[in-house]
Amino acid sequence: MRLTLLIFASILALGFSPLLADAIPYANVGQLAPDQSFTATSNGKITAYFYASSAANDDKIILWDKTSGAKTTPSLDNHSSAVGSSVSLSVKAGDSLVFILDDVTTGQYFSSVDYRLRPRLQR
Repeated sequence: MRLTLLIFASILALGFSPLLADAIPYANVGQLAPDQSFTATSNGKITAYFYASSAANDDKIILWDKTSGAKTTPSLDNHSSAVGSSVSLSVKAGDSLVFILDDVTTGQYFSSVDYRLRPRLQR
């Protein structure tokens, strides 16, 4: 009886132990993440689609072609866009592309490149 109770107690203890995640390694702790470069592989359009959001802040996306200087208006609002909504930008092979998150709530921009390289954005 005691052995059965001990086994049952052990199973319960293991079953209710908290799940712990491993640390995500990041070589530059306390520093901005390194730039991510994206290059168009052919002529045509690059299209961003809205999938879903659970963010509290109001956010929009801007696509910027650094090579031509073209950019989309802030679009695909994370609270009002329907799933599958899209925005497109015409590109040529070799164009350097930047993805910018416009956090309308805080007035901040976040992108795949260093802040100083971002286009002059106006609200």
